[in-house]
Amino acid sequence: MYSPFELIDGEQVDLHICSSINSPEGVAMAYFKGSKVKECVLRPCTLLLSEYRIMLWVDGDPKCTVNISLLAIDRWRIQPASQQVVKAFEIIQKKQPRTVTSSPQSSSASAPLMLTLNLKHVWTHHVVLPRNLMIIRNIQARLTACANTLRLDQLPAFTLETRKQQRAATVPELGEDIQLKDDFGWCLWNPQQEWDRLLCMNPSEAVPDIRTAVVGKDLRPWFRHISLRTNTNNDDPSDDNVATLYTSSPTYPTDVVEPMEVGRTLVLGAMAARSKGRFPALSYVHLATGAALARSSQPLLRSRQLYLDIILCQALVNRGFSEATPASARTTSAMLEQPTLFASPSSPPAFVPPPSLFEEHRIGGSSTQPPCNPNDGVSSFPSGVLKVVDCRSLLSAKGNAQLGGGYESGPQYSFCSTEFYHIENVISVSKSFDKLRALVSCYQGDNAEEGFYKSLHDTQWLSHIQRILVCSSELSQSIAKGQSCLVHCTDGWDRTAQCCATAMLLLDPFYRTTAGFCMLIEKEFCSFGHKFAERSAHQLPGRTSFATHSDVGALDPETRDNNGKLEASPIFVQFLDVVFQVLRQFPDAFEFTSQLLEYLSEEIYYGFHGTFLCNCEQERALEGVRLCTRSIWTDVLQRVQSEKRGESPLCFVNAQYDYETSWAGITKQNPESGIIKPICNSRYLVFWDELYFKADLDRCVKRERDVKKKRELTRVLSWGSDFDFFLDEFIQGARRERANEIPKLQRMEKIFQTSGPITQSSAHSSWCTFDPDICFGCFKNIGIFATAAHCDSCKHSFCMDCVVHVCVG
Repeated sequence: MYSPFELIDGEQVDLHICSSINSPEGVAMAYFKGSKVKECVLRPCTLLLSEYRIMLWVDGDPKCTVNISLLAIDRWRIQPASQQVVKAFEIIQKKQPRTVTSSPQSSSASAPLMLTLNLKHVWTHHVVLPRNLMIIRNIQARLTACANTLRLDQLPAFTLETRKQQRAATVPELGEDIQLKDDFGWCLWNPQQEWDRLLCMNPSEAVPDIRTAVVGKDLRPWFRHISLRTNTNNDDPSDDNVATLYTSSPTYPTDVVEPMEVGRTLVLGAMAARSKGRFPALSYVHLATGAALARSSQPLLRSRQLYLDIILCQALVNRGFSEATPASARTTSAMLEQPTLFASPSSPPAFVPPPSLFEEHRIGGSSTQPPCNPNDGVSSFPSGVLKVVDCRSLLSAKGNAQLGGGYESGPQYSFCSTEFYHIENVISVSKSFDKLRALVSCYQGDNAEEGFYKSLHDTQWLSHIQRILVCSSELSQSIAKGQSCLVHCTDGWDRTAQCCATAMLLLDPFYRTTAGFCMLIEKEFCSFGHKFAERSAHQLPGRTSFATHSDVGALDPETRDNNGKLEASPIFVQFLDVVFQVLRQFPDAFEFTSQLLEYLSEEIYYGFHGTFLCNCEQERALEGVRLCTRSIWTDVLQRVQSEKRGESPLCFVNAQYDYETSWAGITKQNPESGIIKPICNSRYLVFWDELYFKADLDRCVKRERDVKKKRELTRVLSWGSDFDFFLDEFIQGARRERANEIPKLQRMEKIFQTSGPITQSSAHSSWCTFDPDICFGCFKNIGIFATAAHCDSCKHSFCMDCVVHVCVG
């Protein structure tokens, strides 16, 4: 029988119910019109149920479909339909309506039932079902089984890919390895290649000497890659040393970039001075000015290692650029003669003040900074400024300071200029989203309802969007003007990721291509530890301790008051809404359309891809996600390539894309042309109607016309030979990297199959000998009179805020 849904490879349909027009035991979608539920409208529909999804299409029309992943369902219930629904259901089945009393107990035994599906997203769906025991039990069984999923490897992303690879292995020309290598989306984010692109005009040229490196041409000598692997001498872990699979900072990527004067020893020591060990790491460098964008968590002002954090932050100050001398050299010969920042690993480093952002002698002065004397004080140098963008409010930052956290304040951070942007935390965002969900469920259909805009204002959703946009816009402008910035909130994986990613989107036109946008999310959210599993409410135990280690300290007062409960929050949906606001103001600056954003906002809850599973890059590697599941970026970019070739109707690709201006910015021929500056005024922010009212009754009718129109729009698109070659080569590079990665991942998988689950106690970093007076959870000092708890399993010390933690094994 015909179905408008393309079944996933390996998906099997358990239940197929035809439209209620054709069957007395059909189903229908119920829409309650008006904020006071004055009227109920039923649309006959056909239902398909599989082990992964509930699929509905209204009136049997393939243009009006509802696709619901079972994993995306937050709550569900089946109850007797109301009298209003019963009458409407009888009418669409072409029966004479009969009088039904208001009491549910007196209803007919054949009266229909109502299935209500509250999704983790903003939508709620109502499906009218016949009172058929077989149908009801089938639906209940599937929904209950999904709700009772016990382990990470039972999610659809694992089971679907396992079946696909098993079938592919039976076909010689489509072997298992070929299928794995084709999943290039996992390797879009290649740190070495991306930083080469950012730091120089031509990555194929040799790296120049540090004395001749200047802004606008080549900055590679200014920065270095630092590996956080516990075993830096062996990239291929051996069977007898499983601990080498772990990194020194569990929620950070395996490799980070820092200024050249910052070494690995300094980085490892500075971890204890930041919440969760999330030290300042570079996300972006603006080639035209040399300004750096770094991210971290809040500082721990009581930490004994705070002086190391100060040195690291001082190294971030941009001292290679000024408006009068844009070709200044970054480092002096005196600094080059310094062998290291540390005399020995056990002794404190000698303080070396950095050169300043702006030179005092601009006119007729030397292009190099004046020689520095390590023994001189700070006053020997003109004052450089590091702009600290604290996403929190000042009140919240001071509240965290009472718990050992805080912000860059005091004389030791005198080179920092801190600004607060009042972006709310995950708890406030969740409350706002709940109000938005209630708003969407109330205003259905085309009735003229009063109070919508007042209700929208009461949700404060657009206010949250505006604050992120304001912060990101000012951040990008500071970077463009040559001022280095450090961004953080409390933990550095929610608000920090939103603001850094948006600022980079405004600065670099490459991130506004589809491939670049996918890589931006992979880098700033996935790689830097945004907790997708917890925020999307599908966190499950895995085979390693870090798969459930969500407790790493709790310095946020509201989080502490929540008693350690996992916090689901639409942080990523909020980020996509911010991107939508920018895309709406600059529609020709983006290669992709808002439909890609809509698609991603749903996929984070669906669980069909491994990209949005787990809470950090390390978990995805250790849990086998990178090997045993498919990356969403592979499917997105393959769809984009198909659309550009004219093989598929345009959906993700923007036919109005101004590729010439973007290409000039990407190649750095005209860097200023690539920077966009959105208007953050409230008048220019709009409610994302196409997403949030996607399941509305009148929206369904409108989408029928829109889809029909877009199906007719199939055309071949090209951005020019050079631009197309650049994008194709970017994907081919990811394919090559994936082919090299697979053998390492397969060896890693073999280790786990032979050695069993890994515990925290067997995954200690070689450098990491934690002081018993320092909390292993939040890295703050445990005072003399404070109570400390010692875990018998992992052998670490915890303060009373972090005493409840998870140790597997």
